[in-house]
Parts: sequence; C-alpha cells; structure tokens
Amino acid sequence: MEKSWYKIFNYGTIVLVFVLALLLLIDMIRGTYELIPRSYYFPLLAIVGVIFILRLVIRFYFMKQSKKQS
Repeated sequence: MEKSWYKIFNYGTIVLVFVLALLLLIDMIRGTYELIPRSYYFPLLAIVGVIFILRLVIRFYFMKQSKKQS
C-alpha cells in the first residue's frame, strides 16, 4: 500500500466516523424522528471499531516499513 492511499484512507475514515457520530448525536437529541433506527446502533459501532483497528494495523505496517528503509 502506498502512502498516498494511506492518507486518503486515513482522512476518509476520519470523516466517515465523524459523520456517523454526528448522525447518532443528532438522532439522540431529536428523539422524535429517527434518522437512524436504534437497531443500527450496534452495527455502526462495530463498523467504527473495525475502521479503528484497521487504521492501527496500517499505521504499524507503515512504521515498520519506514524503520526498514532507515
């Protein structure tokens, strides 16, 4: 994986998680009209967890690659 793709992935996932958190927050505040059904909360949380773990794995991979090049 190239570093340019990592940057796109990194910033894209940050935006995605921010949008999901914002939707959940808006849904919790409004309460009367559900943007996201409550049954989707756990799957969304699981997706955010997978994205977080994936970001960590890719970051450690690039750290290893940079140490090998040094």
